[in-house]
Amino acid sequence: MRVLLTVTLACLGLSDAVGLRRGKQYYNPLDDAGGDDAQGGAVPAALDPDMDTIVAAAKKMPAKLWPLPQSIKRGDKDLTVTPSANFFSVAGSSPLLSEAFERYAKYTFPHAANSGSSGAGPKITGLELVVADKDESHPQLDTDESYTLKVPATGGKAKATAKTVYGALRALETFSQLVRFDFDANAYALPGAPWDITDSPRFPHRGLMIDTARHYQPLAHIRAMIDTLPYAKLNVLHWHMVDTQSFPFEVKSHPKLWDAAHMPSQRYTQADVAEIVEYARLRGVRVMVPIAHCPMPNAQCPMPNAHCPMPIAQCPLPNANCPLPIAQCP
Repeated sequence: MRVLLTVTLACLGLSDAVGLRRGKQYYNPLDDAGGDDAQGGAVPAALDPDMDTIVAAAKKMPAKLWPLPQSIKRGDKDLTVTPSANFFSVAGSSPLLSEAFERYAKYTFPHAANSGSSGAGPKITGLELVVADKDESHPQLDTDESYTLKVPATGGKAKATAKTVYGALRALETFSQLVRFDFDANAYALPGAPWDITDSPRFPHRGLMIDTARHYQPLAHIRAMIDTLPYAKLNVLHWHMVDTQSFPFEVKSHPKLWDAAHMPSQRYTQADVAEIVEYARLRGVRVMVPIAHCPMPNAQCPMPNAHCPMPIAQCPLPNANCPLPIAQCP
């Protein structure tokens, strides 16, 4: 998923980077033998650019950061990056960030660089984070996710600052997008230094919804989906777990509720949900699991009444005023 996202974003900017498009004409930037047309545009000399041109331009193309940070200043120096076991570090202690470092070491450095990253020229040898507040409680709507990231053209350590650990996670994601692997040089590269990035989210709620009421998803699939959210700095998983089609959630006060699941094997225990919520927290993602409740109108059910005035977990089972299965009635 991460590779697909990276390739897609790279392709979006590749035509401009190699000069494939000038005005409305497509041309081979290495072969302008035809000169210019009357309007000053290049005369296309070949239908497709040669592969060497595309590869060379892709190496020089500035990193495509997604989403685009609020403020970016960059240069034109190409650096190498030297991976190490302690490449990522934070001042002080943070269990959440320690786990994030392990993940981002794999995301940022997926290939064995061998001796390639020890070539000549300035090298980035690490990313050092400074976090003002290391509170690791669950992120909220008003959690500060701002950060700054500086990559010096002279090499050494890149530096990131954040007010919270969740802002630090966003800085890690941005840095990972700056680094690329040069297969010809067998080295990690970071073009466009120096980088000076200041960023904060435009919207506090940036989410994706999954609907397991209508289409059951195994826990492994839900975890895999959560893994992808930080790539685009999304911070909410809206888990639509129950609806009229099924009720796969365990409610211990009403143990028959999840009999309305599609299949006995397609249910979620309370411990399952708690584990997913924790898995998401470590990635800076809030999990929202709305549960239908009695005061909500339903075309097949009566409006709230004395028999069903409370949230669904506290309501009685179906009765004369609420004859449908509870998954369909309030």
